[in-house]
Amino acid sequence: MIFKTHLKAGRSFRSLLRAFAFTKNTLQTKRSQRCPTAMCLILAACSIAIANPAKSESAFDRGYALLLKGTPDDVARATHELVAASNEGDLRATFIIGTLLQYGVAYERNEAAALKYYLHAADRGLPAAALAASDLFYFPKQNKSLTDNERAFHYAKQAAAAGSSDAMTHLANLYWRGTGVEESQSEAVRLLHTAMELGHADAGTWLGRLYREGTISTDGFDQIVRKITPLAESGDPAAQVSLARIVHSGWNGEPNREVGENLFRRAADAGNSQGQFTMCRFARRDGQASAAYKWCSLAAQQDHVGAMNLLSFAHLKGDAAPRDTSAALHLAWSAAIMGSREGQRLVKRVYDEIAKQKVLAAEAARREKNREAILRFIGWALTPPPPEKDPYLSRQWDQFQQDQQRLQRQVNELSAIAWSGL
Repeated sequence: MIFKTHLKAGRSFRSLLRAFAFTKNTLQTKRSQRCPTAMCLILAACSIAIANPAKSESAFDRGYALLLKGTPDDVARATHELVAASNEGDLRATFIIGTLLQYGVAYERNEAAALKYYLHAADRGLPAAALAASDLFYFPKQNKSLTDNERAFHYAKQAAAAGSSDAMTHLANLYWRGTGVEESQSEAVRLLHTAMELGHADAGTWLGRLYREGTISTDGFDQIVRKITPLAESGDPAAQVSLARIVHSGWNGEPNREVGENLFRRAADAGNSQGQFTMCRFARRDGQASAAYKWCSLAAQQDHVGAMNLLSFAHLKGDAAPRDTSAALHLAWSAAIMGSREGQRLVKRVYDEIAKQKVLAAEAARREKNREAILRFIGWALTPPPPEKDPYLSRQWDQFQQDQQRLQRQVNELSAIAWSGL
């Protein structure tokens, strides 16, 4: 899967130490002093140990590992590592810092500062940063002075050209509304179709609504169906998904759910990530948790952004997946860096949940401490401590018992007098 981190801290340094130890032991032998070949091999080993940075842990790896821990302190420490990685030219680190600033994770929200990081990465070719910058230019939530429709269109087009389905959907919205560009419904529909073919769920939902409402014509679907049906029947997964979408939604007539779902299943069984993601959504709809987790995992392994977001949410809530905030963060960050705005929002949601659970855990620990203190007090009140542990309290208890016995004797004597007088 893209964006996997491999923590290999200290390997290069350990290799260097082993090489020097081997050098020392070899130089202590007379034979090595007479063997220049051995010396050359030793120097080569030292050079390899020094010049192999792939085996050492980078600043980005260290920062990302801290991010996955999720606590505010860890995120603050991660930011220092990510700034170093950004200064070294790692655009992923630059994008992550922008996301932390935009959504106020471990820091105060600052959309203007976030936009600077996004633009830095976008101008150097990171599609996710271009989409994030376009989103901020289009609809800033905090700083309305950042609004710039022309630049929103420019960066959305840049991200869409790089193949981001989320950017295509965003760009379609700009074309449909005529924001920052001349209005063009035909271009918006074309972009939505492309985004849908790439697996963007919202694009498919939007198109379906437009077709059902009659906003756009369904003319030509019969011709498309005749063209892709032979390919689907021959086992082409992409054709099966396209045909399933048309048949299941009824874009060429009455919807046929059964045929559509069978086509999606055939594509999923053949390893098509869009088919697997759709089967995951069907399984969730039908309450089949294990099947939903299986299909979503298979699609996420192929870097299907929608599946990664859905699986991240499942890990966050413990719904059809083991509750694991670290896995939820990894999936959400991976989807975000691949150009998913939903992934960015999920990142914020996971961090908020981690902070909430930390507060609840602290409150639960405080209540448990108070409960134990109350029980200890009650236990002390009902059972006197041993004399060797608290002699003063033991003497007081003994005095209390003696007073009780004296009072009981007095009561008995008065009772005897009273009875004798009757």
